[in-house]
Formats: sequence, structure tokens, C-alpha cells
Amino acid sequence: MISSSPLASEFYSQLSLIGACQGITLAYVIFSIKHEARLANLFLSVFIALISIRLLIWYFLLQGFFQEYPIIFSFLSLSIASGPLLYFYVRALSEETFIFKPIYYAHFLPVLIILLLVLTVFKPNNYIDIVLWYQRAEIQGYSGIDWIFPLISASLTMVYSVLAAICLYQHRQKILEHFTNIEDKTLQWLWIVIVLFLMTPISEFVLQYARFTMDIDVGNRFSVNLVLSVLIMFIIAIKGLKQTAIFSPLDRRMGDEHDRATTRKKVISDDIRQQASMYDGKLPDQDTVHKEPDKTIGSPVESQLEIQQRYKKSGLDVDDIDRIWQKLLQYLQDEKPYLSCTLNLRSLAAEIRVSYNTLSQVINVCSHGNFFDFINAYRVEFSKTLLDQETSQSLQDVAFASGFSSQSAFSTRFKKVTSLTPSQYVRLQANQEKR
Repeated sequence: MISSSPLASEFYSQLSLIGACQGITLAYVIFSIKHEARLANLFLSVFIALISIRLLIWYFLLQGFFQEYPIIFSFLSLSIASGPLLYFYVRALSEETFIFKPIYYAHFLPVLIILLLVLTVFKPNNYIDIVLWYQRAEIQGYSGIDWIFPLISASLTMVYSVLAAICLYQHRQKILEHFTNIEDKTLQWLWIVIVLFLMTPISEFVLQYARFTMDIDVGNRFSVNLVLSVLIMFIIAIKGLKQTAIFSPLDRRMGDEHDRATTRKKVISDDIRQQASMYDGKLPDQDTVHKEPDKTIGSPVESQLEIQQRYKKSGLDVDDIDRIWQKLLQYLQDEKPYLSCTLNLRSLAAEIRVSYNTLSQVINVCSHGNFFDFINAYRVEFSKTLLDQETSQSLQDVAFASGFSSQSAFSTRFKKVTSLTPSQYVRLQANQEKR
């Protein structure tokens, strides 16, 4: 039995049992949810199940079952698979065209290898044999053998935590190019899960070091680990259950089909113009592209050389950029699609019949910003016209009428564009009218 005070041992024992029961239930519920994030939910449910198994094993250890059934200790190695599962969950949730390829199974090879080694080399058939094995290892100069599992676990967790964090960072940049309302798409809660997940094996490794060098009770090695594991499942229970797919299958199919059609048209066009130089001494017509730089969109006045360089980087023909840009501005003016809170890049591209990749590049070049800033600038300008009217409508009504998904998102973007909150803007306008 793990040495610790009876009171502390009982507390950790109950905590691990409650956490394991909660996790198993949560894993089943998430796995049963059927919506667009089916593959992501599969990774998440298995991730939670492994944490639950680890908590259950700790419960057995704290209850003293380890001495009678030492083989249960072997299955702690399964927790190493938590790193790849969390990484693939982030990818499946954030990547638009993620497919789990057979080669990805290689990420789980360390788990299989370690489990086989534990079952064949360590042979945890009875408690006395394990004690004798460790004693022989220390006599033969392998006193650090007890470090192997914590070190491997901490190293792999660090690697996959970094990979998951990189995916989240890239996701943040990507959604600004695809969506206009991102409140339920930022995946900010996963940052907390990654940090807690990273701290779990590291804390065990540090306390393991303290046990050897400072003779600290080994029971302390599990305390932080237990609390962090329960916290992870608590956060997932609150956030993970509500998390929906970022990219719907309908958007993916619509975008893929339109991109293939656009690519075929572009190949034909390129064949016709293959002898012509796209940018040979040709500068874009600034008066056509930016007749009057729109402060709403945030387009600064650039020199012709700067514009030319940006057009070259886009890989698009100058005339095509101008044509698509003018078509987009006209459509926004006539149809006001930005008043819909569900507007995204794919749907807008489909409406004006261009590739969504092309539209994204045109917006980046001509507005000097991303799709998110571009559309929300239009919404802010529209909301200003509503706020200028003497009506009894609330700020929430103005937010929804302008295409924002919430009042908080409206206030944030309004202040970003105007340097004033909506309330400050209303008071300022009222004071100016009194003068």
C-alpha cells in the first residue's frame, strides 16, 4: 500500500474513485453524441477514458490492491496514449479537411512497446517478485530504473502538448479568415486543458525526484496528479460537451466542389495566357481598386510599388483582383449579407461565384486585413446608423440587427473600430446634438 497518513490516503482514494466514475460516464456521453464533430468526439472520449482508467488504478493502489493484484500497475502505461489523443482531438476539431490516416497509428507505438515491456520484462505477477526485481536493479547499478516511466511520460506529454498548442495557434489565425463570429470557435478552453495535462506528468516527475533526493513520502507523488486529472475532466464536462464542429460537412463539400470548378476554369485561362507576363511592368490601377480608401475596412493609402508587391504575393492577376473586389463591394452594398450572423467566407464566395481561397486573397490584398475584420467593419458602420436613430432599441437589439452573435462581441468590435464603446458613442452623439 502507498505510504501516507490514513486520512490523506482515504481522501485521495475517494477523489480518484469519484473522478474515475465521472470520467467513464462523461466518456460514454461524449461518444454517444452524434453531430459533425463525430471523429473529434471519438478522440476526446478515449482520452477521458484513459484518464479515468489511470484514476481507477490509483484507487486500487491506494486501497492496497497492488500487493494482491500487481498486474494492474502495468496498465498505467496506457496513459501515455493520452498525449496523441489530445493532439488528434485538436486537429480533428480545428482542421477543415482532417482525415485520420493509417500512418497516424505510429503515434501510439510507444504505448504498445512500453506495455509489452512491462508485461514481459517486469512481469508483475506478484508483489514480492517486483520488489526483488527492483532490489536486483539497484544492486547492479540501475537504481534509476524507477525513473523510466515518469520520464517517458513527461517527455511525450511535453511533445504532444506543444503540437496541440501549435494547432490551436494556427486555428486562431485560420478562423479569422473564414468566419465573422468566432465566439464559439476559438477553443480557448483547450488551452487550459493542455496546460493542466502538461503539468500532470511533470508534477509526478518532480515529486519522484524529490522522493529520491529529499526522502519525501511517496504518497505526495500522486496528490497533484490526482487533482489535475480531476480538474481536466471537470473542464471537459463543462466545455467539451458543448463544443460543436468548427467546419460543417456541408461547408466542406460546398467549398471543395467550388474549388475544383474554379481550378478547371483557371487552368484553361492560364493556357490561353501562358505566353503573357502577368506583372511585367504593369501596375494596378489604384483609382479602380481604391477609389476612396475606406476607413471602415481599414485600408491604408499605399504606394503603387507596395500595392504591386502585395498583388504579386497573392498570385492573382491584377485585373481579376479588381473585378472580384468591385463585385464584392457591390454585393455587400446591395444585399448586405453581413447582417446575417452565420455569414462565413465559403457562403459569401458561393454567392459571388468565386473560389473561397481567391476571395480570401482578394480581401487580404485590397482591405489590408482578414475576412473577420473586413466584415465586422461593415457591421460596425451599420450599427452606427442604428445608434444614431432616436429609438428605444437596446444595445443587444442593435448588436443582433447588425449581424453580431452577441452584445459582448458587438461591444468589443465597436470599440476596436471606433475607440469608443457603443454606450460612449451614444452619449457623444447626444451631447453633439445638444450643442
